[in-house]
Amino acid sequence: REDVNKIFEKYKKHLKTIYDVYSKIGYNKISFYSKECIRLNEFKQFLINFGILGLLISPDQMNWVFNKIAKDKQSERDSQAYLYFDDFQICICMLAIFSRFTERSRKLLPSDMDSTNGETVEYFFKFLGLKLPYQKLEMENFINDRRALTMKNLLELQRKIKNNINEYKNGQYVDKEEEKK
Repeated sequence: REDVNKIFEKYKKHLKTIYDVYSKIGYNKISFYSKECIRLNEFKQFLINFGILGLLISPDQMNWVFNKIAKDKQSERDSQAYLYFDDFQICICMLAIFSRFTERSRKLLPSDMDSTNGETVEYFFKFLGLKLPYQKLEMENFINDRRALTMKNLLELQRKIKNNINEYKNGQYVDKEEEKK
């Protein structure tokens, strides 16, 4: 849809930076199947680092999203399951849709896709901490800070996010730190 595509275009550089970082985490030059791509472990790490897994989606939903995109393309990828950048963007869209629902065992329906608009996706991007205008160094530092969180700090971040989760699900998410500025 046009309104969703416009939002993805606005945040494309952010998503590309995220993809580039997480696709390099699992990159291993020893294997013939090594590619700069996101496999399930890197996808899971991204979801944990950005406070999505466990708060907005369940592990089953994470697996469903990843497999829905990656498994469908296994035949053309030597039976390997991974995401290229375009696949990653589709997963992000699916995550944005899933994040609206409180029911953890819920699957996506065609009507969910139809009822998703650009505003839904933009709320999700703001929830992730993506800010406009794009500044590459700021984005890289943000990702590295998230990846470097200790378990204690990660749990604190999740607690803080959890306190605001209802506003997010109601489309009223506002970054409290940004609001203070």
